[in-house]
Amino acid sequence: AVQPDGKIVVAGFSSDPPGTAVFRYLSDGSRDPSFNQGFGGFAANLTGAVGEFASGVAIQSNGGIVLAGSNSTSFYAARIGAPRLVTPTQLRFSSTRVGRTSKPQSLTLSNPGGAMLTDLQIRMLGSGRRDFQLLTPDETIAGGATVSRQVKFKPRRKGVRITDVQITTANAGSATVRFIGRGR
Repeated sequence: AVQPDGKIVVAGFSSDPPGTAVFRYLSDGSRDPSFNQGFGGFAANLTGAVGEFASGVAIQSNGGIVLAGSNSTSFYAARIGAPRLVTPTQLRFSSTRVGRTSKPQSLTLSNPGGAMLTDLQIRMLGSGRRDFQLLTPDETIAGGATVSRQVKFKPRRKGVRITDVQITTANAGSATVRFIGRGR
């Protein structure tokens, strides 16, 4: 099956360890080092039965991989790798003098899914967006990985300062995180 980004996913049988084998290749035919922590693929006994192998593979719109196959006793379908974006709902900063920079906080983005989360985009919205500084994270987050970026608050004026941070991805939806601080 070919993913929207041109990468090719194949599935079949592995004898060591015995079970279903799944590999992903780049469009040039080389193994994709970003799939399954640099190995390019994996082999696992998904059903626990003898003689398991995959005979079909499809790609879902969210990047999840669907396998169809059989073993010595039955047919199976398994979904692997659907990415997910997990974020906090807000970050609160302590009261900070106008023009000074607060102690940094960490914005942690997680992808507990099995596939890579792709095309990460971040936009700061609202009148307080210039009061917060965020180091932009990578455009991708590997399956099972977490990335953290520092956020600093440097108020430009007194009072409560708020910005909503919109985080979107190509294959795992979006999330919004609110940054709140008070300038004094």
